[in-house]
Amino acid sequence: MRKQEKTLYNYITIDSISEPEKKFAKDCEDNNDIEFFMKLPRGFYIDTPIGKYRPDWALVFKEEKRLYFVAETKSSVHYDDLRFNEWQKVKCGYKHFDEFEKISFKHIRELKELIN
Repeated sequence: MRKQEKTLYNYITIDSISEPEKKFAKDCEDNNDIEFFMKLPRGFYIDTPIGKYRPDWALVFKEEKRLYFVAETKSSVHYDDLRFNEWQKVKCGYKHFDEFEKISFKHIRELKELIN
């Protein structure tokens, strides 16, 4: 990471070898509207009826009092492209975070989907 002040870590461990997580981290770092972002640690999870679910990211935009939890940074957001279990956990994530007024939960491919 070049801008350590934007995250808690000197580097971010990317779980998968796919490009979406790498691109998302780089886009967050390069975007001047992002105040802070972090890859959520393995110990952060949501209990769901079908098992533990761990969102990928948390981020805060400058000038906005809202915390975003980003569910899955995958190359697709279509139901058919995800394993059934993954999709069910994402749906549980939406339900879980609906209870919080100042937290948004999104299933996206890339950062620009939060900005638009």
